Amino acid sequence: MIQIVVLCVALALPLAAQTKTSEDSVRKLITDFAIARNAQDGQAMLRTYAEDARFKSFDNPVLEGRRQIAIVWANPGAGVTERKITNIRFVHPYYAAVQVDSTFTGPKGSLHFMEIFEVGMQAGVWQIKVHESHYLP
Repeated sequence: MIQIVVLCVALALPLAAQTKTSEDSVRKLITDFAIARNAQDGQAMLRTYAEDARFKSFDNPVLEGRRQIAIVWANPGAGVTERKITNIRFVHPYYAAVQVDSTFTGPKGSLHFMEIFEVGMQAGVWQIKVHESHYLP
């Protein structure tokens, strides 16, 4: 019985370490996206998306794939968005949902909204698979 407990603890420790590492990597991905957005660097933002990513900005149509998303981010516009990750939930060791509390401030004022990112790891690299922006009630 003691051997089973020791084995379970030994197996759980690497998983806990992996989860922490994955969470740090997911936070870095969202931070890299945010930094690129605020620098108005469309190419750097685009690199954070998977090739088959989907993007939905508020009431606008869904954009499918990096090529369509590139059109929007080619000129991200003046202003900055402050982002705060409020929740990361792993649905699989290599796939997570990230909730972000965001405030955009630009020439015409500010807007507080929520972003949902679904991120996944492919070939050892975390990428944005789904990015949605939602108005808050």
